[in-house]
Amino acid sequence: MCARVTPGAREGRNMMPLPYAALLVFIIIMISFTIFVLMRRYHDQ
Repeated sequence: MCARVTPGAREGRNMMPLPYAALLVFIIIMISFTIFVLMRRYHDQ
């Protein structure tokens, strides 16, 4: 159905919708930012 397919998708149908991918990237960024803040906080002590 969809002509444009992302290079990462091996199947024909789109398994990961765009909002889910954006949410996943946002969660990964927030987790890495939280780990960075905790490392800075523990390093200062």
